[in-house]
Amino acid sequence: MYANHRISGRTLVLLWVITLILSSCNVGASGVGVTVSTNTFAAVGRAEYSAVPPGLYCRAGLAWLPGGHLEFELYHIPQITPRFYSQVFFGLSASYWFLERKENSYLNAILEAGFLYGLDQTKLLNLKVTPIVFGCPSFGYAERFCTLGLLFDPQRMGLFWQLQVLALTLYL
Repeated sequence: MYANHRISGRTLVLLWVITLILSSCNVGASGVGVTVSTNTFAAVGRAEYSAVPPGLYCRAGLAWLPGGHLEFELYHIPQITPRFYSQVFFGLSASYWFLERKENSYLNAILEAGFLYGLDQTKLLNLKVTPIVFGCPSFGYAERFCTLGLLFDPQRMGLFWQLQVLALTLYL
């Protein structure tokens, strides 16, 4: 269904080159990371319409951390079960880390706002909270636990839950 929308090898190489350039420009608390996780979505209430078909999704993205509290991320969310790549989303988000990321700060929480665009023209706005984050760029990783999100479909006025049990970010 999405065969015409595949990412070319050149695009992936370009993304990795940009990531390496950004990571070599570490100024203060800034950094670049690669995030992977699994996600699942569910309609709020008993809605007949679902902009996000039920199933398990994976998420992979590039994170950029300017300053001590902000984080920006570009990511890709394809469906992996029950039908591989039957639904695909691309997203952009801005996050706020509640506590400043310092060399000795190991526990944190995150509030995130973002936008998802599906290859079937679905547009979703999301607001997520991650109450438990272990790690930070100075440790080289961050583990995010129990992220709960609320997604809004402005075209059809629908609400959806998003659950992300574990996400791992490796900082370059």
